[in-house]
Amino acid sequence: MARSSTKISLRNDGHTFVVTGNITPYTVGMIPKQKTEDCATCIETIMRKCHPVMPHYINWENLTNKEVIFCIRPDNGQYYIFDLSKKENTKNDYLIPKIGIYHFHDNKYNIYMN
Repeated sequence: MARSSTKISLRNDGHTFVVTGNITPYTVGMIPKQKTEDCATCIETIMRKCHPVMPHYINWENLTNKEVIFCIRPDNGQYYIFDLSKKENTKNDYLIPKIGIYHFHDNKYNIYMN
């Protein structure tokens, strides 16, 4: 179990992915974007091309800065993107994406990696 200085605990035992603590300060700024005509084709392509992954199957040690994690709600196409080429998404052992993925998955978003 990893524990950050912010009192957030992360646990991944291979079958479950658990985030405990107050995640609100992190997720308040994670506002999903609405599916528009401009992005509809991209969203549909990702959902068709990639298989959704469960958060506990993500191998964080093998990720590179060329990868992008998409959180897409299949019923309405709302989405949020974690671009791993951005430093804020790789700091503290991917703390922000880990919290965000947990948050979105808990809110019925599918997680896709590309």
